[in-house]
Amino acid sequence: MRKVSSFKEMNNKMTVSVREGRREFFSTLPVKDFYTVEEVRQLFGLKDRHVVYRWVWEGKIQAFKEGGVLRIPRWDLLRFIRERCL
Repeated sequence: MRKVSSFKEMNNKMTVSVREGRREFFSTLPVKDFYTVEEVRQLFGLKDRHVVYRWVWEGKIQAFKEGGVLRIPRWDLLRFIRERCL
């Protein structure tokens, strides 16, 4: 199971450290107001974007559609990350 082990925002970049068993990897994205499903998938190091869609459908992350693209607000992504760190 993947678990967020650390998170920080500095110099207009969001860095997340995700641990899976003994492996740990870091992912960095630019800080912005809204993220796409693909960006969230990359941030968590997921192979399948459907996991992010499932989080939205289950209400774990809030999102809205804009121009046919699902957008995830930064504030809710940060809340979700903080919950997974604890």
